Amino acid sequence: MSAVLEKFKTSISKESKSFLDNDILAEAEKLGRELCGVTTSKMRQYFDDIKGLRRMLESGATEQQAKVKLRLVLSRLAYDVQRAGRSQRPHMEKLESFLKACITRVLDGRDVAQAVKDFAVFFECVYGYFYAGSRPSNEEEQ
Repeated sequence: MSAVLEKFKTSISKESKSFLDNDILAEAEKLGRELCGVTTSKMRQYFDDIKGLRRMLESGATEQQAKVKLRLVLSRLAYDVQRAGRSQRPHMEKLESFLKACITRVLDGRDVAQAVKDFAVFFECVYGYFYAGSRPSNEEEQ
């Protein structure tokens, strides 16, 4: 696995760290660029799952319902990795490593609802950098 992902996984595994800690947020750009090989549609699916989970919690869903949804995301991710073609599999494995570390951190926390909200903000940062790195620049289009 890449050094960027390993450093992030080590940082986020510390119970004292939040997804919104400055040093964790500072990793968002590197992580987004690291995940650029994942298709934009696949990345968007997972981003939408996490945003939807945040909305569920804000609408009154229980922490148990959130945990079930997170475990479903992990199972779909495992499925997607196995279904990925030869060229896409290494990129999907990076996404799996990233999301597993994040979801494990959320599930192991004391306040799952707050952790999901913080993770959604962090994932939005990662997604923004991912999308910026995945699109050709205006100069290349001309």
